[in-house]
Amino acid sequence: LNATFQNHLQVMQLLIKAGADVNHFPHDKCYNPLIRAVLNDSHRAINLLLEAGAQKDLTNRKGKTALDLAREKKNSTCIHLLEPQSLE
Repeated sequence: LNATFQNHLQVMQLLIKAGADVNHFPHDKCYNPLIRAVLNDSHRAINLLLEAGAQKDLTNRKGKTALDLAREKKNSTCIHLLEPQSLE
């Protein structure tokens, strides 16, 4: 989902609808679409990817998840979207 790199939400939606792998991790990159959405501070892309089944536990080459990177950036909205929600 290279559309994540440019934050093209409409293109992302079309690719997901066509069956694109939301967890694709290119060998020449150190991030997957969810991690890239966090790095871009794209809350809408994060929501779209999570709704499409993106795995939150995938890590980059340094062993960091999207949530780890959101915490490093102190991005409270991204953190809220990525943290496990408690069932009450």
